[in-house]
Amino acid sequence: VRRQLVARDLQETINYAFVDAGLLGQWQLHEDVVALANPLSAELAVMRPSLLPGLVATLGRNAARQLGRVRLFELGRSFHPQAGEGTPAPLETQRVAAAVCGDADPQQWGLATRKVDFHDLKGDLESLAAASGAVLTFQPSQRPYGHPVRSAEVLRDGVSLGWIGQIHPRLAKAMDIDVDVYAFELDLAPLAARQLPRATELSRFPSVRRDLAFLVPEAAAWADLEATLRRAVGPLLRQVTLFDRYVGQGVEPGFKSLAMGLILQDKSRTLTDRDVESVVAEAVSAMEREHHARIRG
Repeated sequence: VRRQLVARDLQETINYAFVDAGLLGQWQLHEDVVALANPLSAELAVMRPSLLPGLVATLGRNAARQLGRVRLFELGRSFHPQAGEGTPAPLETQRVAAAVCGDADPQQWGLATRKVDFHDLKGDLESLAAASGAVLTFQPSQRPYGHPVRSAEVLRDGVSLGWIGQIHPRLAKAMDIDVDVYAFELDLAPLAARQLPRATELSRFPSVRRDLAFLVPEAAAWADLEATLRRAVGPLLRQVTLFDRYVGQGVEPGFKSLAMGLILQDKSRTLTDRDVESVVAEAVSAMEREHHARIRG
């Protein structure tokens, strides 16, 4: 995991496992924490329930030193109280977290400068997951420290592993950070668990691509749309790729235009035009039925 993140141009940092209760209050993580009976100082009075507050604070201190690009990660334990007789030891969970801000790429003459965004960090996370063969899915998240529309719960096989997204601007401002910060934190063990790879035969028959553009409600999540397409098309759908999103002139308020490419292929025969037309019609029907979508003219 460490090598994978370093290869993605992140730098490792190590923070205290003890944090300031006031910092956790800013993150709304101050409930159900493990308090120390004899803390070294008031700023180190509780054990961290998450790696993110300390990691983002470290990122903020680096950004304040006029660094135009900061990319940090941490491997460490979080601590949570356990119920039981007496005073049971805290539950310790090994986690991995990352936080980034500033420029997306190192400055160079051949590439225009742009700021890092959600999708950059999502790519880093998916690269990390690929090392163990994990296929991640993402669902909208409403965690109090996350941006309301630029954050997501991260799942593997339907089980939540953690969170990814933009730190809420109000929280960043409270921490004296004046740039957009993107971060993720996941439980390490289920993320890194390896599954035995399964080989599949490559089809000897050509694939066919059909591009479709739908008008869908603005609130529709891509994960739900993709799931609908996969159910409707079935095993003939080898891949579906979202390659364009548009909101603006020509699209009515409350809707967005999504263009996607469907790669179709059969293992036993060459698909005919009639086969493809039937599959596309079923996909369109399912999108209309389940998401009130319609083909964009």
